[in-house]
Amino acid sequence: MEDKKLNDETMEEIAGGGYYLDHEGNKHIVKFGVDEGLCIGCGNCMNTCPAGAIMMGSENAVIDPDRCVNCRACQDACPVGAIGEQETIIPAEKE
Repeated sequence: MEDKKLNDETMEEIAGGGYYLDHEGNKHIVKFGVDEGLCIGCGNCMNTCPAGAIMMGSENAVIDPDRCVNCRACQDACPVGAIGEQETIIPAEKE
């Protein structure tokens, strides 16, 4: 059995992203995040976010995953490409 691919038909929606299960039952959680090494703190993403999910930290933008609606406006507004999908994998329980 093949892993589910990230697309609108197979990804279940959650706040700020979605998740999918691979063929081994591992849960892949995909949300938007800021690469702190790339972020220049310009505020474009914060000013563009329709959900008010982005705040400026001491030097970088920070996305509140509970408020994020996964619209990608921040990603489009970022002049340095610091915002993108970040994946966390939760292993299936082993019996």
